[in-house]
Amino acid sequence: MAELRDIPHDHDDDRYQVWTGYIAEDASHPNDLIHVVIPDYDPDQTHGPCTFSPRPSWNGGAGGPPLLPNYKDPCIVAFDQDGNAQLVDWWTEDGT
Repeated sequence: MAELRDIPHDHDDDRYQVWTGYIAEDASHPNDLIHVVIPDYDPDQTHGPCTFSPRPSWNGGAGGPPLLPNYKDPCIVAFDQDGNAQLVDWWTEDGT
């Protein structure tokens, strides 16, 4: 198996960086695909579609509906080896 350091890459290639951004639209279901915006890259461009991991609802207790990403929730985005945006993590505006 090749080590990551052995894979040819260009350090100046933006595709291989990790970015902070925000969610571009509300998710209505845990299986939705969503888009993200990376303002430091291009504030007018969306990237995706991306899968996401719903968060457990602490307010609803056991069996409560999961928290889903909403428009403007902060996130971390990375690009895979094929240039596809991957939503690494997201959180709500209040930090949950």
